[in-house]
Amino acid sequence: MRYYLSHTSTFSHKFVLPTIWLSGFTAGTVLMILQGRPQAYQFALATLVGGLLLRNAFCLKRVLAADGGIYISNFLREVFVPYNQIYEVREYMWPRQPIIRVGFRSPNAFGTEIVFMPFGSTWFPPWKAHPIAQFLRQRSMTTPSPIQSVG
Repeated sequence: MRYYLSHTSTFSHKFVLPTIWLSGFTAGTVLMILQGRPQAYQFALATLVGGLLLRNAFCLKRVLAADGGIYISNFLREVFVPYNQIYEVREYMWPRQPIIRVGFRSPNAFGTEIVFMPFGSTWFPPWKAHPIAQFLRQRSMTTPSPIQSVG
């Protein structure tokens, strides 16, 4: 059975929000430049800064937990990664939404790390780990390695 670890709004944060922001502000900037308005440069700066802030959104993945590992998707492709391949789980606060970065022991179809927005509350105290991060850390430590040493 699979359980969602990523937030239900991952798709909109990955595709809808950046598309609306970048296309809207770019169109507004071009129109202001063509009309010769002095605010065009401020608009261009806002477009650039917004694009830089949204670059993380393009990296977001959808993550589901299963018995033996996690399924990772970019909405076009899905891969399975066993829990024992997870070597690091880090948490960050993105504007009002926690972000979890997962590092892997060996590369998979998405590289050596992924970023996703966990489901649940949008705020956790800084001294307390997000439950999804705790879950991944616990699973990565308790899952046995497929290669057992003989000796």
